[in-house]
Amino acid sequence: MEPDGILISIFRYFYKKRKAGPLEPKKPLVKWLPKYVVRVPLGTKVTSSSKPVDELESMLESFGFTFKYATKTQLYFTRGKSWGDFSISLIRIHLIFDTPLVENTLMTIEMADMCFVDTGDLWKLSTELSTYFSEQADLNTLPAS
Repeated sequence: MEPDGILISIFRYFYKKRKAGPLEPKKPLVKWLPKYVVRVPLGTKVTSSSKPVDELESMLESFGFTFKYATKTQLYFTRGKSWGDFSISLIRIHLIFDTPLVENTLMTIEMADMCFVDTGDLWKLSTELSTYFSEQADLNTLPAS
């Protein structure tokens, strides 16, 4: 294996093993090995549904995410492609939801492979997702007129 390949493998290992940090309220100038975790309100539309994964996927469609797979403790949604572009709108990103899905569920946002640095793009997407879930939960709790 080439030295570059070894170095990339080491960084990838540490990125995958690194715990996600809380989403800062203010955009960071630079965040090394970025992964964010945020508690999101899913609302009763998802939590009381007979098909909560389908409901969650329909909520995430507007951001380009689709359901990828589930483990015993997590649901994975993905968008983008693995290689070829570093644009936040095109690179592969995972959203990971802890299960069971409850009213306030932990959501982790990370690059699918690895990311050395975030200059605010991943933070912005994370903030947009957090805001979106809060707005959707607010809509679901409004009294009927």
